[in-house]
Amino acid sequence: MEYDLLKQSRDCYDGPSTVSHAVDYDGTDDHVLARENVDAENSRDVEMLAEAKLLRQHKGRLESRMHVLEEHNQQLEWQLSRLRQLLDQVSARSFFTLLSSFIYRF
Repeated sequence: MEYDLLKQSRDCYDGPSTVSHAVDYDGTDDHVLARENVDAENSRDVEMLAEAKLLRQHKGRLESRMHVLEEHNQQLEWQLSRLRQLLDQVSARSFFTLLSSFIYRF
């Protein structure tokens, strides 16, 4: 399916492949031209398959990297949550310390 999509997009870009049934201007007959067109199409097919393979590999690397980044983000969120809790605890203690010292002065 992926191959067919790549082939269709390539055909739209390159234009339709045609096989000439007449003798070429240099005297080459149609079966030689047909063979050259088949070879060129096979070459494009090989290139598209190689490109599809590279794209799948790249997609795999990107998905793997995204997974690592998501895990790292979760760790950072947990650390931030913990730091906020500690800050709240320190702030509460500081407030009560200041309040008690103020009360005892008067």
